[in-house]
This record gives sequence, structure tokens and C-alpha cells, in this order.
Amino acid sequence: MNSLDPSGLSLFRLRLKVRYPVILLRNITPKDGLRNGTRLMVVRSSLRLIESNILTGCKAGNLVFIPRISLTLTSDAMTINKSQDQSVKFVGIDLTTSIFSHGQLYVALSRYTSPK
Repeated sequence: MNSLDPSGLSLFRLRLKVRYPVILLRNITPKDGLRNGTRLMVVRSSLRLIESNILTGCKAGNLVFIPRISLTLTSDAMTINKSQDQSVKFVGIDLTTSIFSHGQLYVALSRYTSPK
């Protein structure tokens, strides 16, 4: 498992440190403030649960518990915006639909790790 490195997913092993800020990457319970992009500070971390304080938004200061979530790759494709900060071995760009701006094309083309 540790040797797998699929595009679009974080490394297999994630180590969280107490009092470090993290960003939530998916909507868990939006009504409780756990949305994609919410900043959190880790209070305690165990094998199956992360206890954290919300740092941003209308629920800032609330203590929340995030259960362990299984991540499965459902598609080999990702959007240009989701590809930011990724390094991939192979890139294919669908230009049959228009790209929003030249900046998006640059981001898409700059994700691959080799000029070959």
C-alpha cells in the first residue's frame, strides 16, 4: 500500500501533529461548519478520530470530531483547479471544451514532472 501514489490523492500515510492547522478537503457536515476549505487546528488525533477546533467561518471556535474516512479513487481524471499543487507522471488535456483562461492552460500543462 505504501508504494501506491495515485494522482489526486494524498500520500498513503498522514501524520497529524497537535496544534497544527489543517484544511478540510471535502464536505463532511456543511451545517456544522465542516466544508471543503475549512481551516481546523488539531487538538487530538487517534487511529479512528480527529478532534479539532474550527478556525474559520461562522462556526469558528467550535470543537468538532472528524471520523476516519476511507478514500477511494473513483476516476483517473481531475479538474484543472484540483490539479494545482499536484505532480503527475502523465497528463492528458481535453481541449474539446473551452478553457476558462490562459492561466488554466498553464496550470494544466505545468503539472507533469517530465518534459517527455
